[in-house]
Amino acid sequence: MRLHNAAVDFYDVSLKGSTHRLQIVKLDVDVGPLHLPALDKPTSIGLHGTLKGVQHDGVIAISGRLTPATRDAKIAAAFTGVDLIALQPSCSRSAKAASGAAGST
Repeated sequence: MRLHNAAVDFYDVSLKGSTHRLQIVKLDVDVGPLHLPALDKPTSIGLHGTLKGVQHDGVIAISGRLTPATRDAKIAAAFTGVDLIALQPSCSRSAKAASGAAGST
């Protein structure tokens, strides 16, 4: 499977009170070969795109191999110049979940 110069919007509706949007543009994705129907052999994954930010845009790159049937994976991810403000709502929620903190009192 191949995507070239695509755009993807992710919406996180799990945040209380609002929906958080992350947008990736100039997205190139290569996945394959897929070993159907068992999906028991490694599949190469490559992704490169621009994460739109509040103050500036950054680049994300993901590459590696995944065996869907076993969920075995070796994945590398790089984020270059990414505007962390764009990720703040999701990161704050993840940090609270990891620490076991409940909502504000």
